[in-house]
Amino acid sequence: MIQISCPSCFTTLTSKPEWAGKRLRCPKCKASIHVPTANIGDEADEAPVSEGARNWVILAGVLIVSLAAGATGGFIVGHQDGKVTDARDFADAQERAKSSHEKVLALEAAIRNKDAQVAEAKAKQEEASKRESVALAKLQGIDDAEKEAAAKRKREESDKAEAAEKISTTRANPVTVVFKDVANVPEDYVGRCLRLDEVWLHGDLDRVKDTKLYSTAVSSKDGKRVAGTTTLRFTDGLVFVIPEAIGRSLALILDSNSKYETNLCCEIKKSGDVYLARVYRIELRNMKGEVKNTFEEKTPN
Repeated sequence: MIQISCPSCFTTLTSKPEWAGKRLRCPKCKASIHVPTANIGDEADEAPVSEGARNWVILAGVLIVSLAAGATGGFIVGHQDGKVTDARDFADAQERAKSSHEKVLALEAAIRNKDAQVAEAKAKQEEASKRESVALAKLQGIDDAEKEAAAKRKREESDKAEAAEKISTTRANPVTVVFKDVANVPEDYVGRCLRLDEVWLHGDLDRVKDTKLYSTAVSSKDGKRVAGTTTLRFTDGLVFVIPEAIGRSLALILDSNSKYETNLCCEIKKSGDVYLARVYRIELRNMKGEVKNTFEEKTPN
C-alpha cells in the first residue's frame, strides 16, 4: 500500500499500488492528488498475487473508498478497465436536493410573506371601514345637530317675532297714567306700557355703565322727581332709561343745564331691586305745548 498526504487539507490517505502514477480525488476536500510510484523494495517484499485475487482486492478497495466518500459527502472513487474515474452522481444528487430544498424554503418564505401582506391589507381595510363608519356617524350627528340648531333658531326667531309683534301692539296702545303714581308704586305697573304726559325731561343725559342705555332725571309739574343714574349696581327704586338709539339723538340737541317738557311712553320692567322705566317714545313740546320733535325706538328690544 502507498501512503500519501493531500497537499490541500493534509489528510493522510492510503492508495493501492496499482494506482501508482495516477491522480485521485481527496474524499475530504475533493482536491486532485498525484499517487507516486511505489518503492522497489516494497514491491520486492510483496508476495506474488494471482490475477483473480488482485481483482478481488481491487473491488474491496473500491468498496471501502466508496463507503468513505459517501460518509464524508465527497466523491466516489471507482476502477473501470484499469482507469480511475470520478463518479459525481452522488454529489450531483446531493447538490440538486440541496438546491430543491432551498427553493422550497424560499417558496415557503414567499408564501408566508404574501400571507402577512394579505393579512395586513385586510386589517388596514377593516380599520379604514371602521374609521369611515365613525366619520359617517359623526357627519350624521353633525347633520342632526345642525338641523336641530336650525329648528331651534327658527323657533326662537318665531318666538322673538311674535313677542316683538305683541310688544309693538302693546306699545302702540299705552295706558295714560299720572307720573306720581308710577313714581310711588312702580311695582304695580311691571310689564305694562305707559304714557306720561306733560313731564319734564332733564337735559343732562348720562351713559349707564356696562349697558347701551342712557339715564336722566324726570320730574313732574307738581314737583315729583325721579333721579337719573350712571350705574344699576347700587340703585333701587324707579329709574328712567333711554335706549342708545334715542339717547344719541337727544344728546345732540339737549342742553345739560335745561329741562324740556315732553310726553313719554315707557315700559316698566324689574331688574333686581331696580324698576326700569324703559323709554321707547319721546315727544318734545314747545312753549305752546305742541309736539315739535318725536324720537322713537323702531325695533322693540
